Amino acid sequence: MLNTPIDEILYNGSEQAIGIKSDGKVATCKYIVAAPEYFREKSMPVAKVVRCYCILAEPPPHTRESGSCQIVIPAAQAKRQTDIYVLVLSADHKVTPEGRYVALVSTTVETDDPAAEIQFGLNLLGHIIDKVVTVDDVLAPRSSGNGKRVPSGHRYLFASTFG
Repeated sequence: MLNTPIDEILYNGSEQAIGIKSDGKVATCKYIVAAPEYFREKSMPVAKVVRCYCILAEPPPHTRESGSCQIVIPAAQAKRQTDIYVLVLSADHKVTPEGRYVALVSTTVETDDPAAEIQFGLNLLGHIIDKVVTVDDVLAPRSSGNGKRVPSGHRYLFASTFG
């Protein structure tokens, strides 16, 4: 049931997950595998991630006019604790119109100025037409979920994905 809006997680008397409710319909199961975001009441923030979504008119310089690329800026090079990720996609991937590129620059937040933390990656993009910066919590389960039929782990690589 990928990409299904979930109205409610259903539990039995032993607090074990047994299904979901979506748009008035119920789907039952033996266990649920989901990201912690689906179980907000059973999750806790463990970090923050900053993401900058950018619109470009041309591929970033020094990428051989490629329609896509992923650049990982090592933490040591950026004088940080965590890497900075840069992802660029284009019409080659059917995510933009011809002549436009979308870029995502992201990293784990380490200071009180998240937007400044991604500047190293933004500097690689060349001319940016427009951008939007977001800062989101990274959630992890409060417990392992064992015995509750809800195996939910950390969102690994959360800084390098759109999600």
